[in-house]
Amino acid sequence: NDAALDQIVEMIVPEITKLNPQGTAHVKTIYSAVNMFWRCPPGPIIYSLISNPRFEDAGDGCFKIR
Repeated sequence: NDAALDQIVEMIVPEITKLNPQGTAHVKTIYSAVNMFWRCPPGPIIYSLISNPRFEDAGDGCFKIR
């Protein structure tokens, strides 16, 4: 269910960005954290990140909150 995945990503990314002084989260870290809750390939997780206006691509596989 795409809506459930989007909710998990929206819950996880802000918590991961708090741990980084640059305020970013790397897609590998997001992928690992999402898979703690729900087994999912990386493609749908990346799509959830790039299609959500709340998140911004910071380059080098990192995302930040707008």
